[in-house]
Amino acid sequence: MRPARCLVLANIMAPHEAKMFEVPAGTRLRELDPKGRFPSVCRLNGAWTLRKDWERLVGPGDVVEFYEY
Repeated sequence: MRPARCLVLANIMAPHEAKMFEVPAGTRLRELDPKGRFPSVCRLNGAWTLRKDWERLVGPGDVVEFYEY
């Protein structure tokens, strides 16, 4: 089974600077929040996710994306 992956994009004007890393299953979305200078928004498997749902656990094969705005 594929591991979960997380993409962090801090500057939407510089997508080449995005960081991608593997995430162990069972990690909470909240733990992956990059906590940069600006608030982050999160997509999980292509669907935007509200902060109140960031307690969800990442499963094998999930794709998590964080964008800072």
